[in-house]
Amino acid sequence: MNDTALKRILGSIAAEAIPPDEIDLWPSISNSLPATSSHSTHKRGLMKSRVAIAALFAVGILIISLLVIGPERALAALRGFFGYMPGIGFVEDIRSIMDEPVIVEQGDPTEPEFERPSGSTGIAIPADQEREGITVTIQEAVVDTRRTVLVYRVTGLPPNLIGADRETQNTGLDGETEADHLRLADGSNLHMIEGQYQYDSDTQRSVISARLVFPALPEGENEFSLVIPRFNYALPGELPENWSIPIRLMPVGPAQVMAGIEKPNLASPAIKGIILRLIKVAQTPNETAFQLALEWEGSGRFVHHTAPVTLRDPDGRYYILTTGPETGEYTSDNPNFSTLPSYVTTAIRNDDPLTLSLEWVMMSATGQASFTFDPGRNPQIGQEWSLDEELLVGDYSLRVTAGRLKLRENGQVVLEFDLEAPAGILGVSIFPVTNADAGSSISTGWDSGRNTLVARSTLPSLPTGTVVLQVMEVRYRVNGPWQITWQPQATDFSGFAAATPAPTRLPGPTPTFVPDQPLLPEIAALLDKAYGPYQREPGWVHMVMEVRSAGDVGVLDTGDVPPQPLEYINESWMYLDQEGRVRTSVAQIKSLDGLPISTYLTNDTAHLNLPEGRGGFGDLYLAPPAYDNELLSILNWHFSEGRTVERVEAVLEGRQTWLLTVAQEYEPPQVNRGEPAPVWKSEYRVWIDQETGRLLQSQHVMFYVDRESRVTDTTIFHQPERVESPPPEVLQLLDQMILP
Repeated sequence: MNDTALKRILGSIAAEAIPPDEIDLWPSISNSLPATSSHSTHKRGLMKSRVAIAALFAVGILIISLLVIGPERALAALRGFFGYMPGIGFVEDIRSIMDEPVIVEQGDPTEPEFERPSGSTGIAIPADQEREGITVTIQEAVVDTRRTVLVYRVTGLPPNLIGADRETQNTGLDGETEADHLRLADGSNLHMIEGQYQYDSDTQRSVISARLVFPALPEGENEFSLVIPRFNYALPGELPENWSIPIRLMPVGPAQVMAGIEKPNLASPAIKGIILRLIKVAQTPNETAFQLALEWEGSGRFVHHTAPVTLRDPDGRYYILTTGPETGEYTSDNPNFSTLPSYVTTAIRNDDPLTLSLEWVMMSATGQASFTFDPGRNPQIGQEWSLDEELLVGDYSLRVTAGRLKLRENGQVVLEFDLEAPAGILGVSIFPVTNADAGSSISTGWDSGRNTLVARSTLPSLPTGTVVLQVMEVRYRVNGPWQITWQPQATDFSGFAAATPAPTRLPGPTPTFVPDQPLLPEIAALLDKAYGPYQREPGWVHMVMEVRSAGDVGVLDTGDVPPQPLEYINESWMYLDQEGRVRTSVAQIKSLDGLPISTYLTNDTAHLNLPEGRGGFGDLYLAPPAYDNELLSILNWHFSEGRTVERVEAVLEGRQTWLLTVAQEYEPPQVNRGEPAPVWKSEYRVWIDQETGRLLQSQHVMFYVDRESRVTDTTIFHQPERVESPPPEVLQLLDQMILP
């Protein structure tokens, strides 16, 4: 197998889906394997360490800086003192920083009218020019001895600009000259070492955020331009292009370079040869950042991904940890060691010991084995073959027992294999070497419906001859927990910058009814009759729903999350403000006999999942409770798509109701994830009590090309009720979340 095929295989491993909130280390590992030692946009250099300067000396430097350059600029210049910068990450050996954001709004960098500042010999400052209302803000820029890190944000983009199917690879961006880069004063360019892009798009706005890593600027050079040929995720000609934004940095003298990073070198006990290490901590006035690493035994083994790390106080309460800007780093020079992505929480202002925990680690054992699959003449979708191929991958003996051809949701041809493997194996990655440029491994896991281990690969089309397949990775899960107790340093941050205020929450978007559809205002009036009293006053509201699901077919269990019940109770306790909008909530998934399975807590913008301990900050929109499960928005959307809503009288459990049905037909039939066959029609059904206006029940029904149908899910809605307060056990759950 040539290098190109091997690189494609390793890239395909990196592209396989990792469940949300889990820590994916495979891209950095695959980029560092000897077979793929070419330039990588994911590889990150380690920053040099410095010994922290004594606290008294640091205070003296700060006072001098305040006197000489003023408090605001001094705080900006000394951000490196704290060892961590939002958006940038851990900082050491800083040479220069940007002391205030650069904002370009309604300016045209294609033909800039520069105003060169007095005494400048480098990049000029742009004047205002028209750019269709789009604003680019350079939020942070830092240069140390090894890298230049820059963070920017694009706002003012059209709503609904970016959908889930909009990825960089289909926007036509290709090559270093078309990617974001830095242009120096002499006209030379610095190209990206690493680029992280995120987008957020809804009916109100679209935002693109980027964190870019470049080589360090030449010594003494502090002026350059960020060149954005085309925004990431944007199609050619869709948005203004060829931005060139001048940036000037402020040199940081040696006396100002104060590491501010604790290096505790704490380690957990080993579990099956795996050790968790805490290697860096930075405490700042606004945040506390952690850098952890994993160390393991055995050659040819790697950490594929992990559960999220949790942080708890002595009483077991959770600090909300979010992943920081640094990704995990693996290098072939140290093949049994990898850092995890950095973690960030709120400022810790006491010295109580805290516990960092990691529940499980997904490991990869690598090796090389191959087999040839012969589908015969004229193979067809749905065809299946019995196989008997024995393979040895690493130390693991595998047996391929069957193969079949299927269609993926996007129409791609999928080659699926059944395998026998030793107990504990949760995944095997199989790659088609034939047509190496077009095929890839897409998923692997346990098919619980057939009680079989499965591996899936894509092909560019139906095979016309034999297919050679390569097996290079076997995955298994190691359960912890790994735990480290860390003692914070009691630090007085008074006099430093105040904590970053919580984002301003906005009223949620209100749908505009499709005109000339009298059913919509009629249904709105019924729902207001039922739920208006629960949306116009502050206080607690209690709501219960029963959910029954038919279950997914062919969806693989990757071993990352516990099995979920097909029938459960969804119970919510919500505190509403004066406008009837949710401010605090406790939502619990329970078994039908009332035993808690999982809990989702929200308090303003903070949220936490239990028992996993996953948390974060978000939900900037304020909205009333969805007592009707967003019924009006769903009906309005169907009307906007040109569909009709059928309304008939029906009796449900002795109540006179309106039964609303919306049918959607598909031509050609759709291959949907979790469905047993292609779907030619789906129906959405709801029952509304004619007297009270309350939503009683909703259903989704699928109709398949084989003339079968099934109810995929049913939700039964109970009457909401106002309460003085949730039960004590519910309030105790809210106390599990440590707020900023």
